[in-house]
Amino acid sequence: MNLDRSLRNLSVQWKGLLLPIMVLTAMVFAPAHADAEAPVSTISPATNHASPNVITDWTPPPAFLAGMAAIAQGDSAAVNAAIADLKDNPLATYLRFRFLLDSPTSDTAPVIAFLQKHPDYVFSAQLKSQTLNSLIRQQQFADYQRLLSVAPELKSNLRLSCQGWQAALELGTLTAQQVKDAEQFWAQGRNQQSYCDPIFKWLQAHDKLTPNLYRQRIKASMIAGNPSFASYLVRAGTSRKISGLDAYFKRWDEAYKDPQGTLQQALQRYHSYPGHDEQALLIQAFKWLGRSDPQAAHDLLAQLPNSWRINPDEQAEIARVFALKAAYTRMPQAYDWLMALPASVQDKETRTWTARAALRVQDWARLKVAIKAMPVDLSQTPQWQYWLARADAELGKNQEAKARWQALVHTPDYYGLLAADRLGIAYPWPKIPPLPTMNTRAVEKNPTVQLAFYLKAAGLTDDARRAFLSALKEIPPEQIPALTLLAEQSKWHDRVSIAIARMKKQDDPHWFAARFPTPWESTVDAQARARKD
Repeated sequence: MNLDRSLRNLSVQWKGLLLPIMVLTAMVFAPAHADAEAPVSTISPATNHASPNVITDWTPPPAFLAGMAAIAQGDSAAVNAAIADLKDNPLATYLRFRFLLDSPTSDTAPVIAFLQKHPDYVFSAQLKSQTLNSLIRQQQFADYQRLLSVAPELKSNLRLSCQGWQAALELGTLTAQQVKDAEQFWAQGRNQQSYCDPIFKWLQAHDKLTPNLYRQRIKASMIAGNPSFASYLVRAGTSRKISGLDAYFKRWDEAYKDPQGTLQQALQRYHSYPGHDEQALLIQAFKWLGRSDPQAAHDLLAQLPNSWRINPDEQAEIARVFALKAAYTRMPQAYDWLMALPASVQDKETRTWTARAALRVQDWARLKVAIKAMPVDLSQTPQWQYWLARADAELGKNQEAKARWQALVHTPDYYGLLAADRLGIAYPWPKIPPLPTMNTRAVEKNPTVQLAFYLKAAGLTDDARRAFLSALKEIPPEQIPALTLLAEQSKWHDRVSIAIARMKKQDDPHWFAARFPTPWESTVDAQARARKD
């Protein structure tokens, strides 16, 4: 087996490891940073930096620790005293938030006052959401609706919808549109959460769960691959004197278990339009068959009668299913089927698997066609630029191949190494410069930045991470490098990686020392010197 194919088989395991190994190698054997042993001073965030290399001390003030202890004890007077002592420190607002969050009462006035004063605060949505849950449990429905109208607006989700319907139901304000929306939520093809039970029980008690809704939910359950839940719905509906559900489920279950037989029988039975419900079943049968037997699905789709009125978009979706399955299972027909898909169902997945189908059999001409058909942001990635060069080389276009490989050589990833191998040159190990130095005063003035680092130092990791992400959204892009440097100084490695990705500097050697920290560098270096390897 040649080098390319050997490396291709190992790429999944090694692609994510090669760059860290490169960086570690370079950092272990490169000269130490000039300032590696220099002492560093610490200052408070309120102090102006005389030097960009100063490391900030984020130790939380004693008043904050006292306030957190008071929250645990439910001592509101001590909490208020701690907040007063903190003054303008962002930890003061955090203490107020935590006291409201951790000490819920039936009085929503303090929560509403906090949200009105801090509608854009990083934790305001969390406080509002948790308080709404508490109000529903306490059946304070008027307070629920009052709080719901206060900013910030929460993202729509199933829990919020069901709670809102329950509150409206109890207060006698449930609208016809809300009833219709609740019916459609009920008709989804899965078992719903218990917080939806009140509105669903009301729908059942008021005969809103019609036979059509039962059939809709059975169909949705089958399409979602939940035949056991569909069977439960049949029993539930039958107990409510809804007839015909057994036959309806049986037809879908037959198609689910034997889609090929269902389609073959339909071709014999239906010489005209089969009806809306049967058409939907036959479309799904094609998709089920496409996932189990792509060739059979392809052949039966070719016999599709025009009278069934399955529109071109639906036919394209069916073809996409069996073409991708053919590619996943290495069927030789996969390339032709994928290339024949209309543009409406082509995406990065289909284009990628088209190229892989050609590469698998080393059909270099087809590989070039497949890569050139990719979206630009996919075809220009190092992976497909490497294989485009490989195809050029195999087709005798050596100059074009060398030019592409040369352009990849300095890309610090797996395909950069492969390109160097093809050119017969040494791997261009990146030189790891010291991290950038910069003045961090401006970014440290941001209250959310301060909050994130204080919370990290206090061991409140989850909230610290949320505050850091909020700070990334708040600060201007030109301050992100300084924030990244602050995180690196605090050894907050996961946030460093996120900030570097936000800057799109993952491949910039100037940030390698931060992106790939080497806390065991001295141990590795000592062992290597001891072995004299």
